[in-house]
Amino acid sequence: MPGSGISRRRAFSTVSLLVALASLPWPVGAAVWRVTPRISASETLTDNVNLSADDRQAALVTRFSPGVNITERGARTWANLSYTLDGIIAVSGSGLTGGQGRNRSRLFHRLNASGNAELVKQHLFIDGQARRRQYATTLAGPIGIDNTAGFTNLSPVTVVQVSPYLTNHFGSFAESTLRYSYSRLFIDQAGTADTQTNRFSGTLQSGDAFSRLIWSLNASRTQTKAAGGTGSGGSTGAGGSSTSQFTPGTFSQAAATLGYRLTPQLSVSVTGGYQENDFQSFRNSISGPFWSVGFTWVPNQRGSLSASYGKRFFGSTTSLDLSYRRRTTLWQASFNQTIASLRNVILTDAGTIQLPPDCPLTDPACQPIEMAVLRPEAVQDIYVLRRRQASVTLFSARHSATLAYAFLRRTIERTGAESRQQGVTLSWNWRVKSNVSLTTSGGLQQIEPLNTPGEGIFWFTRLQLTYSLGGSPNVGAFSNVAGSSNVFVAYRHQSRDSSAGTFGYVENALTAGISLSF
Repeated sequence: MPGSGISRRRAFSTVSLLVALASLPWPVGAAVWRVTPRISASETLTDNVNLSADDRQAALVTRFSPGVNITERGARTWANLSYTLDGIIAVSGSGLTGGQGRNRSRLFHRLNASGNAELVKQHLFIDGQARRRQYATTLAGPIGIDNTAGFTNLSPVTVVQVSPYLTNHFGSFAESTLRYSYSRLFIDQAGTADTQTNRFSGTLQSGDAFSRLIWSLNASRTQTKAAGGTGSGGSTGAGGSSTSQFTPGTFSQAAATLGYRLTPQLSVSVTGGYQENDFQSFRNSISGPFWSVGFTWVPNQRGSLSASYGKRFFGSTTSLDLSYRRRTTLWQASFNQTIASLRNVILTDAGTIQLPPDCPLTDPACQPIEMAVLRPEAVQDIYVLRRRQASVTLFSARHSATLAYAFLRRTIERTGAESRQQGVTLSWNWRVKSNVSLTTSGGLQQIEPLNTPGEGIFWFTRLQLTYSLGGSPNVGAFSNVAGSSNVFVAYRHQSRDSSAGTFGYVENALTAGISLSF
């Protein structure tokens, strides 16, 4: 397979970093481990495995997906890991009847891991993160709701980050944090460089002695550059356009914040500072002063709201972060603008909504569930990222429903080119009986590819009936319950209109499968 040697080298580099993490002198003590293996297998009959208007091919797609969830809680450590291996085998053409058909196979890995350890009590700590996702190689090409169709336009992206930090307390007067972060990004896309990022930061902030007065001083320096891989340069995706050309960048800033607690629940603040940046940009200036004003309101344990408005070299900066939960509802919203790269997109799970599973919030084994609204594009460059997300989830004994919205816009600093995605997804789960569940979902996306004229509209519907072989059906938005066995059948329809330079297609598929969680 072309590029397999590069993929193996990148995989080896990833494993090496993870092994280095494991070899650190982690504190040893009483810890509670929870390991939940799972596996699923399915057969999908699709009438358009390529998601193409011109090359429609029916195919039988076999999907085999083993995985595991691991959580650890100790006196001085914690860790969460979720991993899934997604194996895809597609048989199309006359191969469906035993003739000379076309067989294609892909292996995808999905990883979300994070952890923290206290190496020296109250002073020295270390964080670690590792994530792997499948992003669209180009938004001009075919994009499906899962990996069983249109998988030739997917680029696996991996980020591994290690961050030791040192804290010190100056009585009740102040406390300081010195942090170093090192991260590597690996992208399986021809002609696109891997990158590495080094970041140094320091913060000094007020302690309890200042009562209602809040102050902090901070400074940071971040350097991102190409690191091996296939070297910098443009890559041509399914749409025939150059989707990425990474250029190195250095970002330095110093800032001061002054705030005041008006009440125990409400505080206001103002921040001012200066940025000194060095990267290729179409703007006249990428350095200079910046400022913002904002507030934070935490009325109770169920809800919080923070918002700010300010100015930076690329324009106005507005941010909002809202979370509010009742027994039967969960409301979430956020938006912000920042200088970013693909590393930031994957570490913040842009395009997905984080939902808590249907279990008590006091349970340390509870892990967030990701509801994908958008599949971002694997743009390896420096850009201004504008991001908005919002969702509302309703719970009841037999029903759960989530309405989610996401928006991503990138402005490439090197060229000024833009890409934009926004979409809305609605999902509803109905527990018909104690062992039967019906799940339906649908979504609509508006897509403007990078460096490609035209705008596309993508929409999908999906209907799934699940029968539990033991316990309650493990389906819907919250699906990490251990000890469940389910069989399911599903139907999906997805389509995208065509415009100048982009692909249009229509696909229908039937799926039958089984999933086990131990």
